[in-house]
Amino acid sequence: GVVFSADQSANVLVVVVLLIASLASLALRWVYILRAPVLSQMFAYSYVIYFVAALLITVLISSGWVATATGVGVMLFLLASYVERQPWIQVVASILTVATLAIVASIIALPQQWVALFTFGIAAALFYVATGLHFAYKQQDRQLVMTSTAQVTLFLIIFAGATGHYVAILTSFIILLVWAVTSLAIRWWCRDRSLPYSQLFLASYPVYYFGTLLLLSSLSTLWSVLAFTVGVIICWVASYAERSPGIIIAGNAFLVVALSIFWWWMDFDGTWMILGITWILAAVFYFGHWILKGLGDDWRSNVLLWSTWIVLVGGSFIQFFIPSQTVAVGATLIALALTLAVEGRRTQQYGMIETAVYVTTFGMQRIAEQLWPELNFVVYAHWWAIVLALVAMMRQLYRRERLIVAMGFVTLSSGLYALMNGGNYQLLFLIEHLALLVVGALLSKSWAIWWGISASALAVLYFLRNYTFLLLGFLGLLLIAIVVWRLMRNSSVVK
Repeated sequence: GVVFSADQSANVLVVVVLLIASLASLALRWVYILRAPVLSQMFAYSYVIYFVAALLITVLISSGWVATATGVGVMLFLLASYVERQPWIQVVASILTVATLAIVASIIALPQQWVALFTFGIAAALFYVATGLHFAYKQQDRQLVMTSTAQVTLFLIIFAGATGHYVAILTSFIILLVWAVTSLAIRWWCRDRSLPYSQLFLASYPVYYFGTLLLLSSLSTLWSVLAFTVGVIICWVASYAERSPGIIIAGNAFLVVALSIFWWWMDFDGTWMILGITWILAAVFYFGHWILKGLGDDWRSNVLLWSTWIVLVGGSFIQFFIPSQTVAVGATLIALALTLAVEGRRTQQYGMIETAVYVTTFGMQRIAEQLWPELNFVVYAHWWAIVLALVAMMRQLYRRERLIVAMGFVTLSSGLYALMNGGNYQLLFLIEHLALLVVGALLSKSWAIWWGISASALAVLYFLRNYTFLLLGFLGLLLIAIVVWRLMRNSSVVK
């Protein structure tokens, strides 16, 4: 048995007397609370003072006696919450419960890695049992107090992560993750039934889930994939539970993280990681967009459509300058253009369709650059000119401006190569602008006529730069033509 010294025996006796006095004072407080209010008020302070004194003395004896005192304190303050008719006093009893369990863990020499789980886990379980008892006896205020206390206490098992022990951390992770999902389900169930519980569990499930994320650094990759996947589900369900569609944006972000970790965990080709994840995400988001559109959920449907566009643009931009993925980037841009075109056609937004045409052109040029590397700037500039001309033919809005930009591509590309390389590019430049002059004259487009005349004249002057007499003759004819044109214009104005 345990042998105490004379001083310790005296301390034990004092502690026993003080604890008995504390319980007796509480009993007298209850007896006189209605009969003699003044006398009862004296006992309201005495039972607390007796208990605190006993608890302080037990520190001088042993941890066993400290646990005994805190255990008695649990019973004392639990009874006091009924005597005083103050449910919050049960929180004091709950704190003493946690302290008792922590001391017991120390007494039985429980391994350090299990202390947090043992202390806070068992305490939370006891508090949930108390919650059930209060529910059975229809003690709503006490039920809410104990539910809140249990929720807070259970979260504290996260301190198992500080031990570095893998199994303990994994156990805490699983408990917190399961309880995050459970809290969300309870939140949804009591959303329109009980405001206090609804608010309590509204705060609970994000906190529990955040706790699981804090533990991930000590766990294997598999659990990271699981945690972020569950995070996607939590955010999506929460967007309906909270009637806040914007929460799915966080869920979409979690899906990006989950796929990235999964790709790395499966040891897939890292070169294709960005585009591979981009295509998977785009497919999921776009498919979900049409499902929600069919269900009439326009807000979430639009969020998924924008998510599709963001991942396609982001993936293309990140991999844009990697030569080995030029074709894949081009295909990704074409996929982006198709989604833009479909949405533009559905909503009758022709500007979006036009944007899709330009994005498609850019994507096809990226593919052509890889397949036919001999193509030069002139080919791509004329390609853009043709596209702009076709768009101008289909849309009346800013038609002239589009045609001018298209001819700017033609003039700039052909002109630069004519100056740098000469040869056939000079002839191409002249033919193109003579054709522009003819078309402008046939369609009575003054801007095209003057553009064609100016460019053709410059081309001829450049051809004749080494033939002085021909150059001077051409300049003379050009000057005469300008004078005649001005005289004819002035005479028509006078008439």
